[in-house]
Amino acid sequence: MPVSVEQGVIMVSDCQPGQPFVTGDSVHVSVDFDDPADMTEEFNALAAGGKVLMPVQDMFWGAKFGMLKDAYGISWLLNCDNKKKP
Repeated sequence: MPVSVEQGVIMVSDCQPGQPFVTGDSVHVSVDFDDPADMTEEFNALAAGGKVLMPVQDMFWGAKFGMLKDAYGISWLLNCDNKKKP
């Protein structure tokens, strides 16, 4: 369920389909960004001391997306929709 935080929205989900359930590893925090540079900066900060699962890259749904596990073992999904030029 999405939750509004200041000017953003955080969505928390359980484990991904097809992934084994591991106690303590079943929550993922998803954050949607408006600015790809801001997303990349936050991704790099969260990745420090952690493990990058999927580097930030363009995805088929028209967004930049990256996945990581931070130094505390929290899984993060970061997304930024690509803006269409007028």
